[in-house]
Amino acid sequence: MNNILYSFISKRKTAFVNIFLTVGNKQIFINNKIINEKHNIYTERILFLLEFFKNYNIYIKVQGGGFNSQIEAIEFGLASLIIKFNKDLKSLLDKQNFLKKDVRIKERRKYGLKKARKASQYSKR
Repeated sequence: MNNILYSFISKRKTAFVNIFLTVGNKQIFINNKIINEKHNIYTERILFLLEFFKNYNIYIKVQGGGFNSQIEAIEFGLASLIIKFNKDLKSLLDKQNFLKKDVRIKERRKYGLKKARKASQYSKR
């Protein structure tokens, strides 16, 4: 992973993604494993974004979170890298909600309650 052209850090809930772009022949590495486009882990949204990187290798390091939050963090990171190359595509990516930042995380549990907001049923007698 030498000659890094661009790098981007993306986040969704507790999933953190580092995306590195190098010159290459459209190979994709997720956590140091080569991934083909035949793998089922991609959604069609990610495959749509990968069409913009024809002459580049993409290295993705993913940590934490669940599967969906990792995918959404990858989508946001790839879309942000596309905008660095071509600012004209921002409106296209914005219409398809790739640039929507979702920072919601799970609410913490409060003392005296069973969950974050769930309390035991009130009994008058």
